Amino acid sequence: TFFGDTRIKIWETRVVNFDNQQDSPGTVIELTQEGFLVSCGSGTLKIMFIQKAGGRKVSASEYVRASNLELGYEFK
Repeated sequence: TFFGDTRIKIWETRVVNFDNQQDSPGTVIELTQEGFLVSCGSGTLKIMFIQKAGGRKVSASEYVRASNLELGYEFK
């Protein structure tokens, strides 16, 4: 998975019930205090822990604070 040109690894997720199927898979659809929600092909995932290439594993909320991640961003 990529955030811009940076490879990232997603370590932990939670399946959530979130009725928002109009967004493309990989789209950030909500930012929360615990992490962020990403639209998937058949549902929604809450990202809990994430790691940038060469970096350490961090909570998704810490990642949001340290990056320019915004609603509507599409992970590739």
